[in-house]
Amino acid sequence: MASTFRASAYDGLALPLDARALDVWSSSRRLKAVGPDGELILVEAKTPAATLTEHLERIWNEYPSGLLDLTEAALKSVPADTIYGNDAEDDEAERKTAVGNALSIEEMEALRSEVCAQLNDARNELWFMLELAKTLAASSSFPPTMPDTKSKPAPTAAAPPTDALLAPGTYSTTPSSPPPAPAHETTRALQAAIAAKRRAVDDCLDLVESAVDEMRRVEAASTGFWASLRTMREGKRQWAVVPRPDYGRTGEPAASDVVFPYALDEASASLRARCLAAFDLDPAKMDVLVFGARSHLRLRVLVAGDRLEASTPYDARKEDAKDVLGLLEAAQREAVDEELFNELRIAGTRMEGLVEPRKVTLKLGADDVVFELYSTLSPPTSPPTPSPLADLVLAQLRLQHLHILRQRKQRLVAPRPPAGPAGPGARPAPAPPISLLAPVMYGLQFFRTLQRVGPTLDMLRAACEGAGIGSAVVRHFSVEADGLAVDGVVEAERVGAVLDLEVAGCKGATVTLTAPSLIHVATSAARFPLRDAARLADVLADDLGRQLTRLAHARLGDGAEYDELEGCVVAGALGRLTISIPAPFDRVLGAVEHGEAYDSKSGPALGAWLDALRPQLQASGT
Repeated sequence: MASTFRASAYDGLALPLDARALDVWSSSRRLKAVGPDGELILVEAKTPAATLTEHLERIWNEYPSGLLDLTEAALKSVPADTIYGNDAEDDEAERKTAVGNALSIEEMEALRSEVCAQLNDARNELWFMLELAKTLAASSSFPPTMPDTKSKPAPTAAAPPTDALLAPGTYSTTPSSPPPAPAHETTRALQAAIAAKRRAVDDCLDLVESAVDEMRRVEAASTGFWASLRTMREGKRQWAVVPRPDYGRTGEPAASDVVFPYALDEASASLRARCLAAFDLDPAKMDVLVFGARSHLRLRVLVAGDRLEASTPYDARKEDAKDVLGLLEAAQREAVDEELFNELRIAGTRMEGLVEPRKVTLKLGADDVVFELYSTLSPPTSPPTPSPLADLVLAQLRLQHLHILRQRKQRLVAPRPPAGPAGPGARPAPAPPISLLAPVMYGLQFFRTLQRVGPTLDMLRAACEGAGIGSAVVRHFSVEADGLAVDGVVEAERVGAVLDLEVAGCKGATVTLTAPSLIHVATSAARFPLRDAARLADVLADDLGRQLTRLAHARLGDGAEYDELEGCVVAGALGRLTISIPAPFDRVLGAVEHGEAYDSKSGPALGAWLDALRPQLQASGT
């Protein structure tokens, strides 16, 4: 029987098998990864020895001792019922048998703190030595000499000191003071200073009077001009400003308004082109003025010191449409403030301040000053009370900006050539650029210093008045005429104030302030500069207590002696008597060794207490 074969669908199928495919199919080798080209990466087969080595390495890493104490004899000696795997006991045994007795967390923290403190002290010592070496090197006026190692001269006897002067470059802390000036020279200098002060005051008065007269004339002329213009617009007295008709065309005439520029003369050309105002000549229309580009933005100053102080805002909603001069002044102030804010943004970028689209925050001295543009159609309402200090800062900024514009225009119109060599015909040097923020910084520092000194003197005055002693604080403010230049450059040291604490029967004290923050104190014993204003109360209270003690000595009369060294009164059998004004400097205290003490808060006047002690002193003297 012949057999027939039928063709299958899988006759042409060929399946190649390699060793790796068989290993994967039989699970004898695990698949580790698949390569980028599809290649299968299998886990390499390991010998039993390699596997045991890995187990031994794992055990060695898990156990700190590495099972070095594991011996056959030790395993035979272990009881048969021993249970292995007690983690708590293993951890306790491991902690007890730790190699090297490791430190605890508290001990390590204490060690770290001690090491850090020692390192910090060492760094401070090295820094001090470095600064001292720099100071000595900078103050030295002679070159360093190298020691001669080739030949050594024979020793000679030390020469006796001939002069007490130190060699150049020697560091010395010996205090010294110049000899006092003769009395006639001091008197002559005081007379010259008084005469110069009188001349300066007269010049200032003449300058103020002339400025007031000029301002009055300008105001009268401006008022008359705008009144005349308003009269002409309304067509009174048969006069009116009318547009010229355009006869060649129909419709509205070509000339429809009168244009007034209100920008500053010193401003840039672009600003003058934008600052234009006009009013329609039609008397039937109610709108008086029309502005081409009025932004209604003004500058505001916020001073963040002990409290937030803000300048006075302007409300454009209260403007009178018929007040042409007031509208033009408001628009001009807005244009000036916009230009000023641009200058402040440039200054804020240089001083690394916080510059925002409508706000610039700068650090001026100890105060944070914020310059902000606000809309006059919705003025800010916080803080509710305006600050005179912020208004003064804003006015000073506007004045400085005007001086800067004038200086720039002067350099464009009549530039000065560079200064030539010194001589009779030498050209003057060009004026230095005017700083916008330096006068503001000096003014804030001076104002803050005055705020700290004034209340201190008022507090001591109140303490003296509480003890029945008449006292007063007299303030004198001075600005020398030469200190304010027409170009905006202000010398800070020419602005100052003098505050006198006058106490009846005593010399009192005088505090002189010089901008920006220099303090000179004159007490009954000395005159000296003071760096820290916080120490002023201690200094004045101590000196005032000594003055009151001298006053008590004069009032007690015979039988009492004043000890200059101790600063007290020795009042016979009563013992030592002292008068002081302790902190917080709101009362006067009197102490006597054998007698009743005095307190101005609860007792009578100081004079009555001394009068009560006088009979006891006289009785002890007899």
